[in-house]
Amino acid sequence: MNTYTWRINALDCKILENDLQNVVYGIHWSYLCEDENKNMASSVGVQIVSAPNLDSFTPYESLTHEIVVGWLLLLISEEEISEMQSSLSIELERRTDPLVVTLELPNGQILD
Repeated sequence: MNTYTWRINALDCKILENDLQNVVYGIHWSYLCEDENKNMASSVGVQIVSAPNLDSFTPYESLTHEIVVGWLLLLISEEEISEMQSSLSIELERRTDPLVVTLELPNGQILD
């Protein structure tokens, strides 16, 4: 069975917006898939975040993995996540049971 996890790679911030400092507007993420044999595949992306509500603004220094992933889950549909999971699972299958391989030439010779 595959395990899927989010990794937050970087956050793009506006230094000052509506008197708030370091306001996140872009999330650079990776979505990781790992099988039972520790083989991994990943998908990467950037998600734009709308301006925060002044009443619920979380200061940059207080952000956690859970908060930022929560934003992603509000912005990326379940269908998109399901499609990524399917694609990553197929990629892992192809790595562990490939349909195509590159072989060395017979007897180490160059074929002219």
